Amino acid sequence: MQFECDGIRVEHRINPRIKHAYLSVADDGTVVLKSNGRGLRHLQAFVASKRDWILRQQARVSSQPSMRLGESLLYLGDIVSLEEIDTAFQAHSPEALRRSYDRFYRDRAEALLCDKTAMFAERMGVTYEAIRFRKMKRRWGSCSKTGVITYNTLLLQLEEAMVDYTVVHELAHRVHFNHSADFHALVASVLPDEKALRHRMRLRKASYY
Repeated sequence: MQFECDGIRVEHRINPRIKHAYLSVADDGTVVLKSNGRGLRHLQAFVASKRDWILRQQARVSSQPSMRLGESLLYLGDIVSLEEIDTAFQAHSPEALRRSYDRFYRDRAEALLCDKTAMFAERMGVTYEAIRFRKMKRRWGSCSKTGVITYNTLLLQLEEAMVDYTVVHELAHRVHFNHSADFHALVASVLPDEKALRHRMRLRKASYY
């Protein structure tokens, strides 16, 4: 079911089992409203109250570079033709292509992020236990209390400055296991444009394929 509210087209997905309305903006900019279907006038008012947030999210989506499966990929902030990549991409099926993309990002992440982590750790005077890699939907990286750093393999889609920010961010947790003012000051001591990078990271999501 679809309806329009204040110039915004909304895809309304009804689920009688949920109690509250949930609003999201998909990767293609589609506005999705999930609710139990009751009180359409109330739901339209709810969407209208979130208009500024919706427009910001749609602007974020439209500003992100996009890639086409089997033709190009996103690497360090640039759209790169598969012909430029010296990796064997299989084109027998979409599933095979996705596995090739996964291998590409994991191989490049392991090669680049291990070196960057060692370099920044030495500069910051910190240590870490191990580095792991995983394809994640909601996080670019994490650091456990025991010093295990996990990177999202899709981090290699971002510009290198944002990759560096993620590495320094996770290493800073080896000193401050929080996001306090002292934590951000430590990151800024390594990356002076920490605040701008942090803001840009909040606006970016991984491009899936």
